[in-house]
Amino acid sequence: MSFSNSIFRFASYLRRHGFWATMRRACLSIRRSVFSGRMVLFYCDFSALGFSSPDLPSSFRVERKRSKAEVDPQDLQRMTSFWNPKLAERNVEERMGLGASLWLIKSEGRLAGYGWTLQGGTVESHYFSLGAHDVHFFDFHVFPEFRGKGLNPLLVNQILHSLAAEHRGRVYRSCRMEPGAVVIVEENSV
Repeated sequence: MSFSNSIFRFASYLRRHGFWATMRRACLSIRRSVFSGRMVLFYCDFSALGFSSPDLPSSFRVERKRSKAEVDPQDLQRMTSFWNPKLAERNVEERMGLGASLWLIKSEGRLAGYGWTLQGGTVESHYFSLGAHDVHFFDFHVFPEFRGKGLNPLLVNQILHSLAAEHRGRVYRSCRMEPGAVVIVEENSV
């Protein structure tokens, strides 16, 4: 991220949330930078997904969008206005331009969360090159009022099973682990 982007994000956050909230956020960022945990890369072979697709509760729906034109304007506005509209809009344009898919999870018609997938590469530099049939999962977000309901794993599992029929490679997901965090990985899970 460029220095000018950092300043733009800082100023936008300050306008939106005020001085004290911005200072708390800056302290959190500094703590994460200094005391950050390790990055963990999870992967799974699509061919190893032998379990059946999980049932989605009737009040939820998962949608795949391959272009910005397919995204409902209300959903796009909700996604981009959450933190920094200009940068979020730029991210959507860049990702769709690279061929990424946007996956939305909706609860009773309301956007509850989303995540991105990109086949054959990553948006930013990564640990190693992905193969043509590999898929990178990145930037998943569940809106605050829907958190604590298990929507992120539900969305990830739905995406995995949707993509398993299309791909022969692997799926990759990276995340930063806080110091002292324990990771339990079950067989056949990402």
